[in-house]
Amino acid sequence: MIFKRVNDTNSTTIVREITPPKKTKQTLVIIDPRVDNYHQLVSGTYPDTKVVVLDLRKDGIEQITEALSDELATSLHIVCHGADGILYLGKTPVSQENIYQYQGLLQEWAVEEILLYGCNVGGDRQFLNSLHQLTGANIAASAHRVGNIAKGGSWQLEIRIGQVNSGLALLPEVIQGYGGVFAVSFSEPTAFAVQVELALISCPVASVL
Repeated sequence: MIFKRVNDTNSTTIVREITPPKKTKQTLVIIDPRVDNYHQLVSGTYPDTKVVVLDLRKDGIEQITEALSDELATSLHIVCHGADGILYLGKTPVSQENIYQYQGLLQEWAVEEILLYGCNVGGDRQFLNSLHQLTGANIAASAHRVGNIAKGGSWQLEIRIGQVNSGLALLPEVIQGYGGVFAVSFSEPTAFAVQVELALISCPVASVL
C-alpha cells in the first residue's frame, strides 16, 4: 500500500491510503530471430500478447529477465531453436551445463508456467527439472520436433512438469501455415557464432511489440 499525506482546510494532516494501479496479467512471447520467418510468428500471436524479439548480441536470459520485470506475465512462451536440453537464446545457448550460472536471474521470473517451443528440448528431463526448480514455474516442452508436420514436426508440447493450462500463443492459421521447425540447423560447435553473425545482418537489435 502507498500512503499520502494531505493537508485539509484546518491544517490537519490526514493520511490517505492509495492503492497503486495493478499491472495487467498477460502472456509474454520471446522469439529468437534465428527461427525461420520469425516475422510471421511476431505478427501471428493472439491479441493482448506481448512479443519480444531478442537481440542476438546480448545474453538471452538477461533479456528475458528484463522483459519480465516490466510485466506481470503469468505465462512465458520461448520460441527458439533447440536440441536435447538446450535452448539457443541470444548470444549464449542455455543448457544443464550453465543453467545454474543464471540462478539469480531465473529466480526473478515470477511466472506460473513456461512453454518451450524448441525442438527436442524436452529430451533432457534434468534440464527441465532444473528450470522448474530455479523458476518455480510449471514447464511444457517436447522431446520431438516442433513445427511443420511435413518436416517431421508437430505442435504438441507433450513433456510436462506440473500443470500447464495455457495453449500455444500462436494463432491457428499461423500454426497451419508455418513452414519451419525449431530444430537447430547446424552441427559444428563453432557454427553457433556464425549463425549469430549472419542473423545480425537482418535483425541487429531487440524489439518489443
